Amino acid sequence: MYGQTLLPNLWININSSEESKATIKVVDDKGTLISVQQNNLSSGNNLLNVDMKKMAAGTYLIVANWANNRMQKTMKVVKM
Repeated sequence: MYGQTLLPNLWININSSEESKATIKVVDDKGTLISVQQNNLSSGNNLLNVDMKKMAAGTYLIVANWANNRMQKTMKVVKM
């Protein structure tokens, strides 16, 4: 997945088959870990907010893991 964000927040939709914890990591284009956040997921659709307002313009990789690391979603985002 690839996206662009002009706003200070990025929203990620995760559809989970069970309640679990999610870890969302933001990595810059140099491979530096910028932030890590934990969220509790409920069964079904979950809309998670990633605050990007303090991050500089550039390309970021967003990696979300949940269901005891059995599931992963990765997205490349360009902040303008």
